Amino acid sequence: MTKLTTDISLALRRATFTVEEAATLLGISRSAAYAAVHSGEIPSRPIGRRIVIPKIPFLESLGIDPADWDDLP
Repeated sequence: MTKLTTDISLALRRATFTVEEAATLLGISRSAAYAAVHSGEIPSRPIGRRIVIPKIPFLESLGIDPADWDDLP
């Protein structure tokens, strides 16, 4: 596995994604992901100075059933 694949596999097990992880999953740039967060296109929550992307609302906003991701390694 590459580092990126490993990082994404680990991210899929957490309750939230970073903006950078969401960008990678979507195949968009980091700056495009931040723009989508600020416009509300990507659901997000501020935690202190960080922005996190809640996994379930993010997947649902893409029309993906989060239960389908439970079997990932």
